[in-house]
Amino acid sequence: SARIWDCMLHQPAKVVGIMGDVEHLRDALGEGTLMESGQLWWLTDTTPHESLPLEETACRQYFRVVTSRVSLWYAKHSTANPLGVQPTPTVTRTIMQDKFLQLTDIDSFIRVGEESEELQRRRANEIEEAVEDNELGLVGLFD
Repeated sequence: SARIWDCMLHQPAKVVGIMGDVEHLRDALGEGTLMESGQLWWLTDTTPHESLPLEETACRQYFRVVTSRVSLWYAKHSTANPLGVQPTPTVTRTIMQDKFLQLTDIDSFIRVGEESEELQRRRANEIEEAVEDNELGLVGLFD
């Protein structure tokens, strides 16, 4: 019930929209790989991935082991290291807000959607320029 792509976004700040949105990259990314039940995959926080709709109600199980060098750390959505190890601020931006809370307020949801659309338009222009200059930054993971 999930799909991943065999790449990492080399410069995520230039191409990733709000809440990780990379829909505007779908054509450049291709079809991706469907994850099958019982599989374990290694990917980074810059690996494009998506949850797919289920044909019937089922229980999904997902876990994430965060090691090092992540670009964003959502403190409210992740268990802190029991040994007290903290993300390195020069590498990882720590987000303290609940990333889903803003979506419960319809006005915020609409504002985020409008901001996302504008960001996607701006980024689409940047991506087109990057593709022309061969700077899209997709790096193969599974080769």
